Amino acid sequence: MIRQASRAELSHYQKLKQKKFRREFCQFTAEGLNLFRQVKHLPGWFHFILIEDAFYYQHSDEFRDLPENLFKSASLRELGELSETENPQPILFILNNRYQQFKPDFSSLNRILYLFGLQDPGNAGTLLRTAAWFGWDAVVFSHDSVDWTNPKVIRSSMGSFSSCPVFEDSKERELLAAAGKTMAGYFLDMDGIPINQAKGTKHPVCLVVGNEANGFSGYDPFSYFSESKKVHIPGHADRIESLNAGIAGSIALFQLAGNKNFGQ
Repeated sequence: MIRQASRAELSHYQKLKQKKFRREFCQFTAEGLNLFRQVKHLPGWFHFILIEDAFYYQHSDEFRDLPENLFKSASLRELGELSETENPQPILFILNNRYQQFKPDFSSLNRILYLFGLQDPGNAGTLLRTAAWFGWDAVVFSHDSVDWTNPKVIRSSMGSFSSCPVFEDSKERELLAAAGKTMAGYFLDMDGIPINQAKGTKHPVCLVVGNEANGFSGYDPFSYFSESKKVHIPGHADRIESLNAGIAGSIALFQLAGNKNFGQ
């Protein structure tokens, strides 16, 4: 029988709603059976799994490969106090952020996505999920982007961090400068050339997606790369001003991943 989570434990986990505590404890939360299925194979990521008793025994086959002492019982009301969704799930898990202390070795990566000041968690999660789907090697969040362990990012990414490593550029543009030493930069910008007309490169590729409202206004990230191009997604600008960052970035991820002349 699984042990009941104590009030002290639940109080500690509730702090993980705040970014400063997620960074301090190097932990974050995720919820739902579907997302659990995506990440349950990750060794060393699980700190604890909070679960409603009835749900645990109803889905016992899902958990047989994990030790019983990893699970703690909690009521749906208690789980609701930890969740940010209107309808809390009967399973919520606390994960160790195994990426927080690591920096990518760009010399060994072929394609990375760099999110530059991206604030919307839905867009960020969509791009992380899309990068994983198209086989990109890593996603880097700039220091002023939304925190990738934000619960809304985790939900919309559907556990894709399990197959596509995520890194935080904690110092201002440090990792962007490191990427620029070995990679060609492609910047999503409405003033750029159509992405389907961009010439390929033999260098590894770094796709940079800027802030939803301001793009790269006030910054000069292009100077970090000896080879860089501004590109945009062509469409009917007479009908609508632009695509949002999640959609535009996803199309660019597909375009650059599918062309053998990019990053080979």
